[in-house]
Amino acid sequence: VDDAMDAGKLQAYLFSDRGLYRPGEEMRFGMIVRTADWSPRVAGLPLELELTDARGIAVRRERIRVGAGGFDEFRHATAESSPTGDYTLNLYTVKDGEPDAQIGSAIVRVAEFLPDRMRMTVQLTSEAAEGWVSPQGLKARVNLQNLFGTPAENRRVSGTMTLAPQFPAFAAYRDYRFTDPHLAKEGLAESLGEVQTNDRGEAELDLDLARFARATWRVQVIAQGFEADGGRAVSAGTTQLVSAMPYLVGYKADGDLAFVHRGAERSVDLVAVDPRLQRARVSELTVVRMERRFVSMLTTQANGTLRYETRRRDVELDRKPLVIADTGTRQRLATDTPGAFTYVVRDAAGLELARIDYTVAGAANLARSMDRNAELQLTLDRRDYRAGDEIELSIVAPYTGSGLVTIERDRVYHHQWFRTETNATTQRIRVPDDLEGNAYVMVTFARDPASDEIYTSPLSYAAQPFSIALDRRRNAVTLEAPKLAKPGETLTLWHRAERPARAVVFAVDEGILQVAKYRTADPLGHFFQKRALGVRTAQILDLVLPEFKRLMAAAAPGGGDASEIDSSLNPFKRRRDVPAVFWSGIVPTGPEGGEVRFTVPETFNGTLRVMAVAVDDAAVGVAEERTVVRGDFVLTPNVPTTVAPGDEFEVSIGVANNVTGSGRDARVAVSVVASAHFEVIGTSRSELSIDEGRERPARFRFRVKESPGAATLAFQANLRDKTAAATAGISVRPATPYMVEVSAGVLRDGRLDV
Repeated sequence: VDDAMDAGKLQAYLFSDRGLYRPGEEMRFGMIVRTADWSPRVAGLPLELELTDARGIAVRRERIRVGAGGFDEFRHATAESSPTGDYTLNLYTVKDGEPDAQIGSAIVRVAEFLPDRMRMTVQLTSEAAEGWVSPQGLKARVNLQNLFGTPAENRRVSGTMTLAPQFPAFAAYRDYRFTDPHLAKEGLAESLGEVQTNDRGEAELDLDLARFARATWRVQVIAQGFEADGGRAVSAGTTQLVSAMPYLVGYKADGDLAFVHRGAERSVDLVAVDPRLQRARVSELTVVRMERRFVSMLTTQANGTLRYETRRRDVELDRKPLVIADTGTRQRLATDTPGAFTYVVRDAAGLELARIDYTVAGAANLARSMDRNAELQLTLDRRDYRAGDEIELSIVAPYTGSGLVTIERDRVYHHQWFRTETNATTQRIRVPDDLEGNAYVMVTFARDPASDEIYTSPLSYAAQPFSIALDRRRNAVTLEAPKLAKPGETLTLWHRAERPARAVVFAVDEGILQVAKYRTADPLGHFFQKRALGVRTAQILDLVLPEFKRLMAAAAPGGGDASEIDSSLNPFKRRRDVPAVFWSGIVPTGPEGGEVRFTVPETFNGTLRVMAVAVDDAAVGVAEERTVVRGDFVLTPNVPTTVAPGDEFEVSIGVANNVTGSGRDARVAVSVVASAHFEVIGTSRSELSIDEGRERPARFRFRVKESPGAATLAFQANLRDKTAAATAGISVRPATPYMVEVSAGVLRDGRLDV
């Protein structure tokens, strides 16, 4: 059954340059259009674009024809009055002159924001991607860096910790059930206090988990790092499974434990794993078999009355010593007597490590278990292949017989039959040349009519996913950008593609991308995302052997008007710096390469993420680089966003000394010039002693005059012939809204009576 991804079906991947814009800034989108079979016939196709704002109102519709290679761009300039919120760009096919099927979309956000000026990472002193760590001495290590490439020293860092009960479950042992005798019952959250970073931008937060009772927790630590003398912060976090146990015991049953026929063969595999999920040998254990009985007893209620209640009581039947080998140990369950039973594994101190509950039914007394599934075990020699490769698969069946191996996804791409005289066999099947992305190996195995396994299902099946390399869909792109630049400098960005293509090169302030949680475009990840198995398998074995119809029933496949708004805009809106963003538009590229130029704003210090997306008829390429923009001085003012006439406030400005050769105790002069809205209290000039590569704050105090409007503070730092400047905007607003008094009157005999 086709999943609607037929060869002529159009798909589109839409991406923006940054995903987050302020009102008045230009949105930029790239669009890649493809058919499911990546045929080159998409150029010139008519499509329709629709951009809707945060209110769901279409603010722009545009009919386009797809460019060469299926690559195009779209730009939209927002207004200062544009509503904030999520904007959606949808791309539709056109049928009979009207938009028809949607083939792609992208969501961006319009909001007032300030780009981040720092980045933070949080790690625990002991971490395990799989498994757990000990709580003893566990701390959170914080690393805080300025986006212009230097450590954020002497910064405040605060943290919070959340402890949540976590039942152990590990992907490496997904079929095993683990229990922890110290599993926490309730979670908690608390503050970790506040510390300061050292000269490397590092700090440690002590979790002090030893003060809690032994338990298994999912520990989440979230830290905030604050700018020098300011309230702006960035945050980061990490999570980790924490337990005091040196090992955990897990078990896997070979069948259903909720209903076991009397006398049936049933067992469990026991394993012990250490914190790194390596199997371990554990001795001096005891396994206790108990019967779960329920008895009625007379109890006194809270109101003093008597009432019969049913209570569970575990009665010990026997106990035996147990050793769990490093390869695992099989424990056979006693099924000779009907009832509810439990096996409990305990250590030498009597601590419970595992509890295995099962129920033996007494309605039948069969030599073999009728509820056993005919499971087919299928293993591939690897998970990733190229088109044309051979897949080697190991098949372990519950009986001998004949089978069918197929490669499937939305249809059956390849198949072959096989027959085996043993229940274990190795088969091979070739990956078709026209298959891309991901697919599934499906094995359907029918029992030999002469087989003695008459009490198992006559049909067994299994499926395993695999991926196909996308090398022929990748056009290798090389991007070169300066590693270090200065504000106001013109950058030359050089690009090259392995094959001729059309490309867009763009650069964005990493601080904006960090706020937007932006990820670099990934067209191939979109077009070849994992698709579900869409083939429906039918069989007629039920008609031949109708007594198994009930077993087969469980089989299932895998898998408004702008001018009016403008008139009510904020008249006291503060000045904003020009964002450090660049979009080249679509330019040609290829083996000979090409270049584009971008002038960095004078006010910008930080990191630029430079990205390129190249598209031709048959392939896509993506590349990214980073450029650190850092002036001789980096000035980071911390100013209030709004003030009112009569206010007094203090402003701090961080001054980072990056002047090469300035050495220790360099005397840096810092001054400020205020607009007519402010009066300087005290001095407007300060001299700081700043070592080369270090940062110190300067402070100035101001009083607000009776002049509402968009005010500015212009800062400057000087050391000999080196200088840097920064301007901060502040909105001066009245303490209370302006009030207009309106009177009404009547005109009588040329006079107005109010």
